[in-house]
Amino acid sequence: MRITLVRGPAPDGSTWKQTYDLPDMVGASVSNVLQYISRHIDGTVAYYLSCRRGLCAACVVRIDGQNEKACVVEAYDGMVVEPTNLRLLIKDSVVHLGMPPESEFDLSEAACRSTST
Repeated sequence: MRITLVRGPAPDGSTWKQTYDLPDMVGASVSNVLQYISRHIDGTVAYYLSCRRGLCAACVVRIDGQNEKACVVEAYDGMVVEPTNLRLLIKDSVVHLGMPPESEFDLSEAACRSTST
């Protein structure tokens, strides 16, 4: 099984693709595959591993262009796993899950007036 991860950020903020050759892992979830890569191939891979039952959605990643819960989607040969939002990227598939910092909001007086009228 071959899996490609979009990794990053590099010091300049860019991302890169890294492909891993894995043993056949029939029935394994994407979370299981990320855990295998981290434990047996590349300990620098970052990922969320929380409820493992599809309840919390902390593990959401983009798989072949679609946002999916990594803990309930079955991994398959050739898949590409990437972060859901590059703007919120912390490392590899891990993105910031909290509220954006105040700098992300438009707190200008003009914006406040236009929404209150």
